[in-house]
Amino acid sequence: QELGLRHSSLLVADRHARILQTWSPDAEFARRMERIGSAPGHSGAEEDVGTNGIGTTATAKRAGVIVGAEHLSDALSDFACVGAPIYNPINNRFQGVVTLTGLVADASPILPGLIGRAAREVGQQMLNLSSMRERVLFDAYLVAAGRRRPVAVVGGDIYMENPSATEYLRFVDKSSLWLLVSEAVSVSHPDRIVHLD
Repeated sequence: QELGLRHSSLLVADRHARILQTWSPDAEFARRMERIGSAPGHSGAEEDVGTNGIGTTATAKRAGVIVGAEHLSDALSDFACVGAPIYNPINNRFQGVVTLTGLVADASPILPGLIGRAAREVGQQMLNLSSMRERVLFDAYLVAAGRRRPVAVVGGDIYMENPSATEYLRFVDKSSLWLLVSEAVSVSHPDRIVHLD
């Protein structure tokens, strides 16, 4: 609000430009955003919406500013959108988008820098959470591997196996195994064990 952005909405979308979360300091502006589909669960992909701060940033994988009539959709012509890509600092993979949407009259040249910084901070939080998850998985792997039996640990984009598991799984397609484990293990059951007979 110090920037005069009461009529604005900050959002985070995943790498497919699907909106995950939105925040707005003004309830009426938030409702306006919902009416144009700028709400969690909706797609901001270019093929669905046209040029916009979410989809265009996700497609180009670089920061961008879309103002007024630059949006292909008439429903978006009153808005200015500043988007920045979120990258995972560990592997530099594109993970999603941070976008600020406001009124055209409120567009400011300092906004790209602010949104770029917000995207980097989201990436840093991913690093912090990823490091914790990796430590937990590695600890679980060490405990299980100490029992001298084939052990493979899977979590997110991490896969570890001991030599016994490598031998045991030598004829198993790893992508199929990954799919099987991903389907069996959910966020609500992160410690489930999948037995292969």
